Amino acid sequence: MDARYIHSGSIDRAIAECEPERILLTRSRRVAEQSDARKIIFIRSNDPMEQLKEVIGSEGIRRDDIRPFSRCIRCNRSISQVEKTEVKSRIPDYVWEQHHRFQRCDDCGRIYWKGSHIDRSMRRIHDLFEV
Repeated sequence: MDARYIHSGSIDRAIAECEPERILLTRSRRVAEQSDARKIIFIRSNDPMEQLKEVIGSEGIRRDDIRPFSRCIRCNRSISQVEKTEVKSRIPDYVWEQHHRFQRCDDCGRIYWKGSHIDRSMRRIHDLFEV
């Protein structure tokens, strides 16, 4: 699954920019009530974790359906494994010495490695699917 964030001053423009095959998430009742062929999910909660749970519940998403850390956080494209030697000039020396597996965005070239945030993020993902 992937996502696209549309930020515009006009609700009508935001709807127009949303591709028909995507699900539109909104906090606006006006947008949610519009009769449109696309799927719209009205997000009620103010809390980001609860918002995620709303989408998960609405779409029946299972833990096995998601692939954390498989897309670039900058451009939302897929990331792929790369050889460590290919990224040496693009990462800090400490990271080069401590890590052996790297991934690179297939589009923008951003480099990723397993940082300290991964364990925290995985716990949060686990919490989303706890019954």
